[in-house]
Amino acid sequence: MSPPGFPAVSALATYTEMRDMACDGMTDAQCAYYTSTPWRNWYVADLYFGQATIAFFCAAIGFFAVLNVLHRGRQSRINALVVLYLPGYTYFAALFRSVAYRRFRLRPKSGYSLTLGETIIVCSMIIFFSAMALGPKPYYWPKDLFQDAMSPPMATRCGWMAIAILPFQVLLATKWNFITVLTGVSHEKLQVYHRWSGWIMYVLALMHTFPFIIQDIQTGTMEEEWATDWFVWSGVLALVPQTFLVTASIGCIRNRFYETFKSLHLVMAAFFIVALVLHCDFILTAGWYFVGFGVTYVVSWLFRWAIAFKNGFGHRADIEVLDDRMLRLTIPTKLKWKPGQHYFVRFLTKDIHAFTSHPFTVATVPSKAGVSSMEIYMRMHGGMTAKLGRRDGSVGVLLDGPYGGLTGDIATFDRVLLVAGGSGGSFILSVLQHLAQQGKTSTCQAVTVVYSCRTPESATWFSSAFTELANSTDLPITLFFHVSSLAQGVSTPALSSTSSKGEKTSFSSTLPVLHGRPNVPAHIRELTDLFGTLGVVVCGPKELDYDVRNTIAAEQLKIAKGTVGCEECYLHSEAFGW
Repeated sequence: MSPPGFPAVSALATYTEMRDMACDGMTDAQCAYYTSTPWRNWYVADLYFGQATIAFFCAAIGFFAVLNVLHRGRQSRINALVVLYLPGYTYFAALFRSVAYRRFRLRPKSGYSLTLGETIIVCSMIIFFSAMALGPKPYYWPKDLFQDAMSPPMATRCGWMAIAILPFQVLLATKWNFITVLTGVSHEKLQVYHRWSGWIMYVLALMHTFPFIIQDIQTGTMEEEWATDWFVWSGVLALVPQTFLVTASIGCIRNRFYETFKSLHLVMAAFFIVALVLHCDFILTAGWYFVGFGVTYVVSWLFRWAIAFKNGFGHRADIEVLDDRMLRLTIPTKLKWKPGQHYFVRFLTKDIHAFTSHPFTVATVPSKAGVSSMEIYMRMHGGMTAKLGRRDGSVGVLLDGPYGGLTGDIATFDRVLLVAGGSGGSFILSVLQHLAQQGKTSTCQAVTVVYSCRTPESATWFSSAFTELANSTDLPITLFFHVSSLAQGVSTPALSSTSSKGEKTSFSSTLPVLHGRPNVPAHIRELTDLFGTLGVVVCGPKELDYDVRNTIAAEQLKIAKGTVGCEECYLHSEAFGW
């Protein structure tokens, strides 16, 4: 007997005792049918369905952890060639990427699909849970054998699978998490799986709920159950915030009301967890899933605050208005980060924005010693960014990070293509600076930069930054600068001149401007025709990402067949929004 007032401890410690009650109150025929297979035995459903869910997620994480080891080995200066020339590596890598990179355009104004790789993963989740929910029979107990109402088998198994997803929901949502540590997939790229697993959990919750409703209606006990059964109305109580969470996560709703969504998301998630704990009442092993949820959340929270304390609280950002739409923040700091990484920045203003933080990519790389200049470019919209644009001088900031960025060294490829549009230039600017610092001492021997923006005014600051980097290194950097709004413009190739170090370098002190949108597929095909390896980095609007992805996916098949000179083509894609 457990001490009074400690139901959770009691449930966690004595859950095995409930399994001995499987046939209490049943006839021999009922017991034989009930226990003939574990797929319909309520007292072991948590083991067969809850733990199967855990095994499914762990197997997926393990698979991508192995791929991450291979990926990091390939982009390591020490092991790059060892991995590249493993038997079959280039062939199977090309086939894998030809599938994983591809994306589809939906109907006009409907946007773009997930990448084919993401789609396969999501479909695998849907197929697994559909098979586990709908495969075993029966869905309801035979009426001729069980006259008294019992938990319908379908409701039981769907409930356990829904609860078992909960710890992974937290892992997929938090900025610091074990999935990122093991797989190398940054938190923002895991958001798609957080949303889809949330929908799967919600559908399973409905499949857990409606069999009870149907059964109670058929037996005429609906009103009685609602009035007397704790589990009925506590389950409905949990469905209310869960319905809000999945509905508000729909892209068009989330993007339109993001600040509201972000605030209410946390409140409703807390409401949901409390209601779910009350509903489950620590039956069988339910408590362990809440322990898993709590541990993963607390560990992530502690790591984030440890990172914040390590970063310090004395940073200030100097604000510079570049034009009517763009700001540049310069933050002197001793922090270190990698190319393309981002920080969550909290601006210490005297308003409500001090309670929120927003992700911004760092456009520079840190100095090897001493104080670095962290530069962040941000486009002015409404709210916080508009207020910063009207502010003179500097503002105190708290920095949480760094997160994301490149998972390896892009300089391990023979040639690198950097493609960006709009404020996506911040991402490739830091990558270009990283490559320029290494010069010809790395494997990379040439860089091509393709940048596009809408207006010349918006492009002035990136133009000078790209040109300055091209002038500062012995690494050949070819620049293509496009302004899409120009009806007419100068259409000249990048100028070739001699740097101060006497090396041949492609640059221009006055960067030539090309009108219209860049023909990115042509740049990619030109580079894949050359012998060697190619690394491509893209950051920009979805249409630009779509063109780059699908062109590279098509080139992968040529690489696998050996019809082009390129031995390997790797893509890193960075999205504007999550």
